[in-house]
Parts: sequence; structure tokens; C-alpha cells
Amino acid sequence: MEIQQSFGETLKKIRIDKHISQEQFALKIGMDRTYYASVESGRRNISLKNIEKIADGFGISIADLFSMIEAPDNQSIRKCKTHFDPHLTKNQVLTEKQIHDIFECQTTFGIRMSKKNNLFVIMSGSARKKIYHDTWEDDILYYNGTDINSDEDANQTLKRGKGNNNYQLYQVWFEPEEDKHQIFLFEKHKSNECIYKGEVCLIQEPYLAPRADDASRKVWIFPLKLKD
Repeated sequence: MEIQQSFGETLKKIRIDKHISQEQFALKIGMDRTYYASVESGRRNISLKNIEKIADGFGISIADLFSMIEAPDNQSIRKCKTHFDPHLTKNQVLTEKQIHDIFECQTTFGIRMSKKNNLFVIMSGSARKKIYHDTWEDDILYYNGTDINSDEDANQTLKRGKGNNNYQLYQVWFEPEEDKHQIFLFEKHKSNECIYKGEVCLIQEPYLAPRADDASRKVWIFPLKLKD
């Protein structure tokens, strides 16, 4: 199999896994649909600049995209994602800037993503807005994500939210074990004081539940458990 065909088949597999059509994806990344279709079919030599566009559209790095390609001799050159070690101790206190510098993630939101390091930073604690009611039951944290109207359809909500971090975190549940994004948990009770709790994992598929303070709303629940 030629490398162009291998590359095209890899793009097609990723796109289908993300439940998006060729036309929708081409529009998303600002690329002509016919051009993109020829890339997926292995009929076009593509520039590095356009490869970067495609990788960004999938929310992955170019390196990760290349690692997923099957070699021409059909021997996979795919590698597991590099394990990220923040070199932190449990209950260590960090500022928001320190978190950003270490994880290279976003600086706002409860769910923060780092595309470069293939990970999420989760911010829990009493400093969150009062509409969020994260609760611990035994050793499981039921983390509150975004909320929606009770009469909204869950699947439609997810489709509309493909660009947001709630959707991206939801997708971690379906990732192969060796490729799962890492998730790191912090608690924040005071302004600019974030307590590191450790690495966590999703222990069941995220689901919608009634919001504790407003019956007309539902909230996405992410069941998380600290890793040993």
C-alpha cells in the first residue's frame, strides 16, 4: 500500500470515528471538499501546511496523526501516546499560571484541555460557580460539566458541542486504553490557590442528571476516580 493511501485511510477512519462528513470537515478546516476528498482517497500529495490544518481540525498534533498511519508494508508504525508526568505531589498548591505553564492547557473553564500534551485538567472545589455541585461518594467524584434544558436531546447536545471541552472529555470514555487522554484533578477553594489531587480516570460513561438546584435543567456528570 502506498503511503498516500495509508495516510488517506487514516484520515477517513479518524473522521468517521468523530461522526463528521467529508463536507462538514472540509468546511470546518477551510479546505475545498473536492481537494480533501482526493487526500482521503490517496490521490494527492498534500503539503505540510494542509496536514497541520487537518490535524488541528481533529484536535490532535501532527506527530500523533503521523503515528496513526499504517506503513506501506502494512506494518503499523502507530505508537502509544507519551505518558505525561507533571512531577507534582498530592495536595501541592499551585497558582493558575503554574498550572498553565506545567500542563500547557487553557487557563479558564472547569474542564481544560491541552492538545499538545494530550490531557485534561479538571478544576473542582467550592470556588466553582454555585450551579455546580461536584460530590464525592466513597472514592468517586461525580464531576458536574455543562448544563442543558431538561427537554433537550442528549445526542443533539453533544453534536452541537463538538468543539467544547465537555464533548472532548466525553469522548475519552470511548478511546482505546493505550490511547486514552490523561486527566488530572485539582481542587480550588480560594482564588488562585489550586490543590493538586492526582491523576484520575473515567470509570463509567458520562451521563445526564437533573441539576440539584434547578429541575428545569440537566447537567452532564463525569464519574472520576483517582488512580492508584
